[in-house]
Amino acid sequence: MHNVTNVDLTSYATSKSTDHLVKLLAAKYNRFYVRVVGINPGLVPSNMNPVGVEGKTFSSLFDKVPAKRAGASEDMAGTILYLVSKAGVCAS
Repeated sequence: MHNVTNVDLTSYATSKSTDHLVKLLAAKYNRFYVRVVGINPGLVPSNMNPVGVEGKTFSSLFDKVPAKRAGASEDMAGTILYLVSKAGVCAS
C-alpha cells in the first residue's frame, strides 16, 4: 500500500489493526485465563520513520516523547521480560 508520497504504509496499517486485534483477543480469551498483551513502542526508526541526517522530518517529534529520542528494539526487552514473568500476571 502506497500513499501520494510513495511510502510503503503496510507496516503502519498492520500496526493499527494489531491494536484492535489485541483488544478483541484479550476480551475473547479472558474467560479461559489466557492473557493477550501487545507492545506499542512508539517512534522507532524505520523506512517510514527515518532518523538521522536524511530524516530530520521527525526530529521535532522528539520534544513530545518523554525519552527525547527514538526507541530501539533493545528498549523493549525489559517490557517483554516483565510481561512473560509472574510479575506481569495482572497486565492485560
